[in-house]
Amino acid sequence: MKFSWGHMKTECMLILIWVMFDSALTVKIILGMLLTVMAFLLLPPLVLNCVWSNHIEG
Repeated sequence: MKFSWGHMKTECMLILIWVMFDSALTVKIILGMLLTVMAFLLLPPLVLNCVWSNHIEG
């Protein structure tokens, strides 16, 4: 799996915005950040797998 700095920059921006606006760190915010990281890690392999399987079948 290839690492993408773009994804890390996005996550850093989410954290920076949270720090700048001094929001309370709630469960909702933590779950949102974890969901974002999971999407960064899981979606690219799933999309590639779908593209490869369609290419092989078609």
